[in-house]
Amino acid sequence: METLYHFLANYPTFTISGSLVFILLISFYIRHRRRKKIYKRSEPDLYSDDYLFEPQPTSVPAPEKEGFSTDKVEDPKEAHFIPSLDEVVSTPPLPKPQSEEDFSYQFGKVEGNQIIIVLYVVAQRGRELNGADIFSVLEEIGLKYGDMSIFHHYGVGELKVKQPV
Repeated sequence: METLYHFLANYPTFTISGSLVFILLISFYIRHRRRKKIYKRSEPDLYSDDYLFEPQPTSVPAPEKEGFSTDKVEDPKEAHFIPSLDEVVSTPPLPKPQSEEDFSYQFGKVEGNQIIIVLYVVAQRGRELNGADIFSVLEEIGLKYGDMSIFHHYGVGELKVKQPV
């Protein structure tokens, strides 16, 4: 033991570096334990189907509080002032279902083939698109906002028609 003490006393850099290594090892051990605890935490699996097979809790009706009972009337003289539950809560009659013939809009027959082209507009990363700018660009290239809430192309120059191309 005396030789170890003599060695450490003669080489102070070894003592300092050894202490630093010891402190680093302890800190790595503590950090590793903390990470283990974080990973051990149970997170709900959002993609599992276990919730389908678990028994659903049944609801227990809450006990009635005094003063809110609808069955008993304390004073029979005041009974005619208190409306019954049927008078307070009334349900309106359900509307009759409409048949297909009752609708006012009639779908017309499509003449020829119609092509619908869908464009997806995506902004570059870190940039934003303004809807008004997109609208003005589409109108500049000859598209008109119209039927079915979509843009229609009616031709260019002399080839303009009344129906979309």
